[in-house]
Order: sequence, then C-alpha cells, then structure tokens
Amino acid sequence: MAAICTPMPRARFAARWDKDRGVLFPWVIPALAGFGNYFVPLMIGARDMAFPRINALSFRLIPLGGLVMYSGFLFGGRSATATP
Repeated sequence: MAAICTPMPRARFAARWDKDRGVLFPWVIPALAGFGNYFVPLMIGARDMAFPRINALSFRLIPLGGLVMYSGFLFGGRSATATP
C-alpha cells in the first residue's frame, strides 16, 4: 500500500521556497521600508527625516536588490537552502 503523504525531496522544496521568496520580495521589502519611513520619525518625535537623501537612495536601491535576487533564477547555481 502506497503512502498517502510522501515528503517532498529536499531539492524540490528548496526550489519552491526560492520561488516563493521571489514572489514576496516586491511586496514585503517596499512595504516595510514605507512603514519605517512613516512611523519611525513619528515614534521619535522628529518633524522630518534626518537624512532624506540617504532615505531616497535606499528607496532607489530596492529594484537593484530585486534584480540581484532574480538573477539567481536566471543564472542557476545552487540554492542557499539546498545544502545536503
């Protein structure tokens, strides 16, 4: 009799997790950055951001981080979670 629930192979699990992480990146990172930019000055009682140019630079580097992350899907290679 065959088992009803068989565990997923490690390589397949790692590949699925990497793809899920790639889907979440465009939503989670900008959302956390946006909430941080809004709430942190309110929490410390500041009237404005201390370093607005650094803040703008971090916002503009988000697409570069996504590009670097997605390049792993294009060029292949070994996943960080697929260690034997």
